[in-house]
Amino acid sequence: MNNCKFFKIRTKKGKKYFYCFLKKSIVNCNICRECTEKEYKKYKPIKKRTYKQAKREKNRDSIIVDNIFKCVICGTENNIILHECIYGRNRQNSIKYNLVIPLCVDHHTGNNGIHHNKLFDDYYHKLAQNKWEETYGNRDEFIKIFGQSWL
Repeated sequence: MNNCKFFKIRTKKGKKYFYCFLKKSIVNCNICRECTEKEYKKYKPIKKRTYKQAKREKNRDSIIVDNIFKCVICGTENNIILHECIYGRNRQNSIKYNLVIPLCVDHHTGNNGIHHNKLFDDYYHKLAQNKWEETYGNRDEFIKIFGQSWL
């Protein structure tokens, strides 16, 4: 993979081509490799987890299901991944309030998985919100913490 900051792969009418912003023209990949003015991209270091955050993620529990070692959908005990029902910017809140469900790899990221199926995703958002309201408080508090309501 070419990491020159001037090199980009573009598409036009379904065809891919290589473009150099330094030369301001379409280039052959071999010419780009031999370029003497190549500058490499600077990558930002990956943010490391703090001890407190790592401990929280390791000691997760669920208020939605009783057994976090079996997939919620198929019941298998192999390759279980704990999925935060409310993810994205609210992932830490989901971990804090135990809004996680166990899923096997196929139901987590597979073709029929929760990350590829909006209906699954919405169902578990609603289920998590119902359980949170039963356990911790009312809908207004939920909206304050998570920013929206799925019900």
